[in-house]
Amino acid sequence: MASPTVRSSGKDATIRTSDTLVFRSLFLALALAAGVSTAGCRRAAPPRAEPGRSTSTRAVPSERRNASSATKSADTLYGLSASESAAIDRFLHDHPALRVATDDDRAPLRDGERDMKRLYGIYHPYFVRGDVNDDGVMDFALAFVQRRPHGPKRFSVAVFSGRAGAPAGSEYEAGTFIEQDVALARGDIAIDRDAILVTPDVEEDDVRRYRWNAADGSYVLVDDSDDDETVRPEVSET
Repeated sequence: MASPTVRSSGKDATIRTSDTLVFRSLFLALALAAGVSTAGCRRAAPPRAEPGRSTSTRAVPSERRNASSATKSADTLYGLSASESAAIDRFLHDHPALRVATDDDRAPLRDGERDMKRLYGIYHPYFVRGDVNDDGVMDFALAFVQRRPHGPKRFSVAVFSGRAGAPAGSEYEAGTFIEQDVALARGDIAIDRDAILVTPDVEEDDVRRYRWNAADGSYVLVDDSDDDETVRPEVSET
């Protein structure tokens, strides 16, 4: 038997269409509300760290940052060992008004000074190594420049004495000033046997010699006219 055909009147069709629109509107409203809620609860993802770069923002003291950067440049220029770099870092931490002197701090060589590079081969006017106190352990002397925005450069010279059998990281004594606040832009420092030579101007005869005095454990200024006579250097505070 054939199924009866049910015919809908125009009114019924209008009702069904209206119900469908209402259902769709309600579904869209619920979906939109769920999306907003999910977005509100979602946390922002932390920034992805680039390879090899730390995401830490911890501040580093400017004195330590300046000391480290200065020593890194000196490492390459002077070929510093790890123990020498550590000794210089500690010294700069204690004297933040100073920085390591480099070849660039030297005034341009004059005609009479150009033979120095041919004589020495590698010439660094502000850094020397040698056994100054005659104890069989290597020492080094280094010049520093005052941090000042204006005016001529002023230098200080310190000696770092090596320590025999010292543990790693403490192979050198704390730097000892032998001169402070001096003009050295046209001069250099050198080692002559057991003395450190400070020459303010290499074209002048003024050369100051400092020798280790074991009696009181300090470096003293030696009078060239009499090696047995020593003079206490007067240094200013930096």
